[in-house]
Amino acid sequence: MAQRSKALTRTLIVLALLGGGVYAAIHYDLLGRMLQGPSQVALEGVPVKRGNLLISETVRGDLKAADAIELKAQIEGESKITFLAEEGSLLKEGDVVAEFDVAQFEERKNRQEIEVKSAEAQVIKAQEQLDIQEIQNQSDLAEAELSLRLAKLDLEKYTIEDGEWTNELAAAQEAIVIKEENLSRAEKDLGWTEKLYEEGFVQRQQYEQDQLAVKRARIELAQSKRDLELKQNYGHQRRKAELEAAVGTRERNVEKVRKQARSRIADLEASLESARYRLERERKELTRYSSQLENGTLRAPANGYFVLERTWRGRTLKEGDEVWGGTNLGTIPNSDTMVMNAAIHETKLKKIKEGMPCLITTDAYPGKAIEGTVSFVAIMASEQDWRRGGNEKMYKATIELKETPKGLRPGMSCNAEILIEELKDVLYVPKQSVLYDGGETIVFVAGAKEPVRTAVKTGLDNNSWVEIQSGLDEGQVVLLAPPASFRPSDQSPESFGEGEEGSEEAAGDETPKRGGPQGGSRGARSRKGPGGPPGGKQPSAELGRE
Repeated sequence: MAQRSKALTRTLIVLALLGGGVYAAIHYDLLGRMLQGPSQVALEGVPVKRGNLLISETVRGDLKAADAIELKAQIEGESKITFLAEEGSLLKEGDVVAEFDVAQFEERKNRQEIEVKSAEAQVIKAQEQLDIQEIQNQSDLAEAELSLRLAKLDLEKYTIEDGEWTNELAAAQEAIVIKEENLSRAEKDLGWTEKLYEEGFVQRQQYEQDQLAVKRARIELAQSKRDLELKQNYGHQRRKAELEAAVGTRERNVEKVRKQARSRIADLEASLESARYRLERERKELTRYSSQLENGTLRAPANGYFVLERTWRGRTLKEGDEVWGGTNLGTIPNSDTMVMNAAIHETKLKKIKEGMPCLITTDAYPGKAIEGTVSFVAIMASEQDWRRGGNEKMYKATIELKETPKGLRPGMSCNAEILIEELKDVLYVPKQSVLYDGGETIVFVAGAKEPVRTAVKTGLDNNSWVEIQSGLDEGQVVLLAPPASFRPSDQSPESFGEGEEGSEEAAGDETPKRGGPQGGSRGARSRKGPGGPPGGKQPSAELGRE
């Protein structure tokens, strides 16, 4: 029994060892396969193909009605949205679409009403002053003209025939005649008195008085003659000159009064015009503030469904947002024809032109492709980008749909594949196979023992494939990822596409090229370390998701 037990034990031990060996062999074989698996997968590749290659770019956007009523904020400056209608709500003409905070305009309107009343008072005051000055001017002019008329009458009265001068001359001449008669009478009286005095009939005193009377008469006659001579030689001319000068002075005074009147009227009319201008300006400001209060409520101009406006990132406005005057809040579509509003990244502008055909797919109906055409590409970056001040800019574009299938609605998100060019009979490889390293564009070609690094010259590319212009032959197998032993150069950019862009900028060449580091292609990203997967997202896919 003991021997049988020992034999059975030895048999079990041998069986166990054999089973363990078999298990270990199976186990380690599977482990080897597992360890060997990633390396084999990493070294898998695809052959270089020859054929036609369609070059396209995909852009992201949303649908909108081709003919729609835009609902823009009419309020000036920046204001907060206090109410906003829900998207998709059916609006009737006159319904409230949005309301804004207009408290600032209410206060400004109250202040402006005071300014208007002040300006109205200034206009009334300026008008009354003008009326008063016109009356004063009439009085001053009438007085000056009367003074001139009187001066002319004085001159006429003096110079006219039988006028003052004639009377003065006649009076002077008549005075001489009278003085001569007085002298003659005095001389006769003296002659009689002298005879009587000699005969003793009169006293000496009487005789002397008559002598004195004769002397007096002679003196008065001489004075009258001198007066006449002075009047004729000087007095007449002086008086005439004074009267003529008075007339000239009055004439100039009349002209001065007239000019002063015009000047004063002009000043007061200018003051009145200024007051009226200020009143008009203040009234316009009041009207503006009143209209801003009215614009604080945006109403629907027609019946229809309300569609919110979307930015190129798909964001819509909401209550509490601050918006500027002129901001488009949304639209009321009034047609069934749709267009696509797209956003094109600045790096794609050199490829995309107006008139290019497109295929549009919507997120709601991903299996349905709709034909379209690029109808507009903006020449300036979108306003949101300028405000953000980002390094990369997006440019708005419009794509017209040739038809609008049932079920499409404004605001639906969609992609447009813009067909840029179809390359005929070219070599091409997957985009992820192409790397940019050490100043050259490379791929890894499958070799007998290990992959061979090969420099290539590339052309155009799309989201999946890159045109190979030189460096490869049809049928060669290129790896989909670099081998585990690959170490990128320190100077290499992250991706093949970025390296090419950098080379273009460094060379200062703005013309798109088709090849290698000098080309305009965008390849797949190279990985940062050994053994990793092909790096990251493609530019077009990234933009599509944005």
